[in-house]
Amino acid sequence: MNTVFIVPTGIGAAIGGDAGDATPAFKLIASISDIAITHPNVVNASDIN
Repeated sequence: MNTVFIVPTGIGAAIGGDAGDATPAFKLIASISDIAITHPNVVNASDIN
């Protein structure tokens, strides 16, 4: 199964837009997918480093 993970960002968004905070949700989706595609900012935690 192929999956595209779209995370809306901005004011009022539950996840997304800050320091890779959507990474746990993406990893869960990716674990049941053959191919999982998302925008790099969804899993980029550069602010943590």
